[in-house]
Amino acid sequence: MSLERIQAELEWLYDLQLAHRVSDFLITDTELARRLGDVNQGAEETLFVRQTESDTVDVSLYIDADLLRRLDQRPAGEPWDAAALQDWWQALEGVSHFLCVAWRASCNRHTSVLEMELQAEVDKFLLTATALGEHHGTLPLSSLHHTLFERTELRQGLQPELRRRYRHANRLAASYCRQLQRQHRIWPIDGDLLRELRRFYRFDAATKERHIRRLA
Repeated sequence: MSLERIQAELEWLYDLQLAHRVSDFLITDTELARRLGDVNQGAEETLFVRQTESDTVDVSLYIDADLLRRLDQRPAGEPWDAAALQDWWQALEGVSHFLCVAWRASCNRHTSVLEMELQAEVDKFLLTATALGEHHGTLPLSSLHHTLFERTELRQGLQPELRRRYRHANRLAASYCRQLQRQHRIWPIDGDLLRELRRFYRFDAATKERHIRRLA
């Protein structure tokens, strides 16, 4: 699935209208990415965000060229193995981060790192569930939930504060997606779930956290 296709699916899911395409902000050169800012060792995806003096936002999305090449060369319809799924999740996370920042910037809204990470985890769960349903007609949600939220390993070398933030976002997303499974039909997606997801997307980070705790 291309980055443009991922963006289109997320825009439909959350009823977003964004003039910008992720491909226009994509860089794949590792050295260029390092000149733009910190790239964690081994990282294959990083979103760079800078607010200028004129109060505009500069955005660039780095995704490793080899990762994109592996996704492009993967035969259509081929079953996902663990490595291919990790590649797709990494690309999906980058598009999710880009969309979160770009859409909120277009609404003159701030975006926190916690909000980006929480939303990306939810996006991975929903789009993977959709792909499984469309291609296989089955939805092993308990297995997917376990893989995404209980078997997650963070990259080595992350600063302690970032590690805590990622862990917190993962726990919140795990709780939210568990509640979605209990209260809604995930695939084929129904109108009640769409309304819930579109409302949730428009919350800020603090409101999302309160909403998740209330559902639990």
